[in-house]
Amino acid sequence: RALAGAIVRRCGVDALPRVQAAGADTSLCADGRGGAFCCESNRIFLCASTAWVSCRELAYELSHAYNTCTHVTRCAHGGIQVDDASCGYLSPPDLACSELRAAYWTERCAGRAERDEARCLKWHAAWALRACYPSDEHHPAHVRHAVQECTPRGADANLTRGGGDDEQDQEAVGRPGEATAADAKRV
Repeated sequence: RALAGAIVRRCGVDALPRVQAAGADTSLCADGRGGAFCCESNRIFLCASTAWVSCRELAYELSHAYNTCTHVTRCAHGGIQVDDASCGYLSPPDLACSELRAAYWTERCAGRAERDEARCLKWHAAWALRACYPSDEHHPAHVRHAVQECTPRGADANLTRGGGDDEQDQEAVGRPGEATAADAKRV
């Protein structure tokens, strides 16, 4: 709920992705994946045949939508075709960034000592890079960049964890269609 609300506040209701089921036979669900976010068509696919897929997986994919609509990550044209539409894709640095943030917001690493949580977040970023870009030799640099530049801070850190009132958080992250100082630094 928090991620959907953040997308609406920052990017407008039209930025909310469409959600649909994906069959086990699609490449989106290969290798035990639970879902995928197609940034170019702004669609989330959840792998219906995977027993462990839940609201957490939806939140994970919404994290990618939030990162794309707020320009933390950039969607490149191309990628695989799904239902006759280009899925788009994230470059290796953008993928590492988005995966780290998604793992943070969905608390995949929560409940660990701070050092272990940081190591877990790095692992999620590195796993995605190995899965999507197995021949990229710069994985460690992409993960270091993600840790330095993409770890949620300020209002972003509390996006799904509560803390702060909505008006204060909205001031910190901006209004729909409005660039913040953090956005200006990324462009």
